Amino acid sequence: MKLTRVTVKMFEGEHLDAILKAADPLWQDADRFKQRASAEVVGGIMRGLKHWPQAKQEAFWTWLQPRLPKIYAQIKPDSVNYWESVFAASLTSVQYQHWWLMCCS
Repeated sequence: MKLTRVTVKMFEGEHLDAILKAADPLWQDADRFKQRASAEVVGGIMRGLKHWPQAKQEAFWTWLQPRLPKIYAQIKPDSVNYWESVFAASLTSVQYQHWWLMCCS
């Protein structure tokens, strides 16, 4: 997650569309390695977008919100740890708590 976080932070969402396009088929696959890659990408973006322009932040959250129920449905016992770390990291950060409240209510 750290490599992705640093990379997306550095480029400030410049290549967000390409990253999300590449991540889309990963979370849809039940393979645990693809699930891990997807979790790393999503988690890294979540942790690195803090200083992005508002429009880029909204683009990411808009992409993620309709996919969350589908991501939850794809989580299997061998991939739960990857996604758990992503969600735990974001839920403990004050920066993301408001988004989770809006998303899950």
